[in-house]
Amino acid sequence: MQTWLTLLLLSATHAATIKNLENSGGLLPIELETTYLENAEHSLVHYYDLESIYSEYLVLGESFDKYKYTVKRYPKLQEKLDEYLLFLEQGFNKVYVRFQNIVPKLNKRNRTKRGLINGLGTIVKAITGNLDDDDRQKYEQILEQLKNKNTVLEGQVNSQYSLTKSLIDHYNKTLSNLKFNNEQIKEKLQAINQVLNPMDATATVLKDNIHHMQLTLNVLDYTLGEIETAYTFCKIGQLHPSIISTADLKAEIDLVLNKTQTSTLEMFENIMEYETLIRTDCILEDKRIIFLLNLPLYSKKKYYLYTLKPIPLRKGEDYIAIIPQNNYYLYDKDEEFYTLKELCKKVNNKYFCNWDALCKVNARCEKTLIMQNSVKDCQYSKFEIQKPLIQKFQEINQLLITAPNEVMLEIRRKDQSELTKLSGSYLIKTEGDEIYLNKELILSQGSSSGKPLFLQVELNEVPEINLANETFKLENYDDFYIDNNHSWVNYSPDFRTIPMIIDVIVVSVIVVILLYLILPKLFKYRAILKISRGKCSQEPNSQETSSGTSEGHIPATTIPIRIPRGARK
Repeated sequence: MQTWLTLLLLSATHAATIKNLENSGGLLPIELETTYLENAEHSLVHYYDLESIYSEYLVLGESFDKYKYTVKRYPKLQEKLDEYLLFLEQGFNKVYVRFQNIVPKLNKRNRTKRGLINGLGTIVKAITGNLDDDDRQKYEQILEQLKNKNTVLEGQVNSQYSLTKSLIDHYNKTLSNLKFNNEQIKEKLQAINQVLNPMDATATVLKDNIHHMQLTLNVLDYTLGEIETAYTFCKIGQLHPSIISTADLKAEIDLVLNKTQTSTLEMFENIMEYETLIRTDCILEDKRIIFLLNLPLYSKKKYYLYTLKPIPLRKGEDYIAIIPQNNYYLYDKDEEFYTLKELCKKVNNKYFCNWDALCKVNARCEKTLIMQNSVKDCQYSKFEIQKPLIQKFQEINQLLITAPNEVMLEIRRKDQSELTKLSGSYLIKTEGDEIYLNKELILSQGSSSGKPLFLQVELNEVPEINLANETFKLENYDDFYIDNNHSWVNYSPDFRTIPMIIDVIVVSVIVVILLYLILPKLFKYRAILKISRGKCSQEPNSQETSSGTSEGHIPATTIPIRIPRGARK
């Protein structure tokens, strides 16, 4: 029977293909894109000391208060400068609000409570959520390093963490500029107080000082705006240029890669692709905001990622299919086989997985099916299907249709169409066509890069022993993925290793053999023990030992009889 049916449309440039899945084995493996596993992680540490920048804000505020006092001494000048002073006052209020948004009550002289630190000094929660033990220990170590040094830390905290020296230097330069501006403002204020009188003082000179203060406020406002934006994005775990620029990130990554020989990022075409995989955390501690950029580093080794799709196949009056334990599986040429808790992150047609998402299982059915294209170790479940099942496989942009009764399939392209009758399970592949089933649109255009792997299995060769006894009604394709407690979906790794009936037979035979071999010896040992306890001076020709003791006839009083542990009471 021909399994491929090609429907050529009147436009010869496009065609739709229908694949009959009669001999597909009841489970369709779909090979996804190349996959890489994370083999290390490096954390970049960057922090803002808000206490320092707030101190410069207070110094600027003191200068502003003195300036207002000086101007008030001359009413005519005050009339000319009131508008400028009001505008400057609004600038101070705006900057103060930014401080409050980042660290509430920063202006208080008492020690600010550590937002993410409990009474014992351990981190209990990050902005992005609860921390696991590994993260908690890592962050505690970093915090201790920062607390023990008041100056900028340079180089490595250790081999897994490093400080972003360039970013910290940039922030310190901003602080230096603020300090310089404040000193300039103080000097100008002193000069004004020395020469100021109603005759020689001009509003122009005073406006110049106001502009200087306004520029300093602008620097404060911009810096705090960047910190506030970075803090906001960090809380949702998203990397943003306000946290670190692309150029600075690339420079830091190059430094990290130069120190490791086992990891690479060569699978990324540009730094923007890699940025999507970087995880950000932030900690508020002692008027500091600490940013941690967790850089995943990947092995060069390539893995193969599969998703498994149940395919209902007609067998007699029912339909049968294989229900996989999980949706996704990963393996390599060394035959390491893993299941995934969830699909890995996809970047530019490549998948990147974290080891925490992997689980090594004894999924013999899935492993044999993927590696050997065989279903010999698989258990089939039986289903009753009364109406057509329709499911689009996004991974390959193809359509599965299971029709228990004959249906009419129409494939349209522009003003042309082709009709065909279907009964059974089919996979429909189109080239930009629209698919109608019984005159209802079920598929339009799309794209994908997955690759289906078709098995060749004759259903008549499937032993009845591999079929479940119970039959279940299937109304929607998603019902295949019922939760683990459903009776017909057995997720035990040993479920498909040996069929259930064989398990019972083998175990029963083993138990009978063991009982046959052990029980006679146990009775013999008990008899010997009873005699030896009753007649401690028994003659050597009275008892015969078993093979577990010395050979021949022995005096019970000279050599103790060794009794198996199971025979003791």
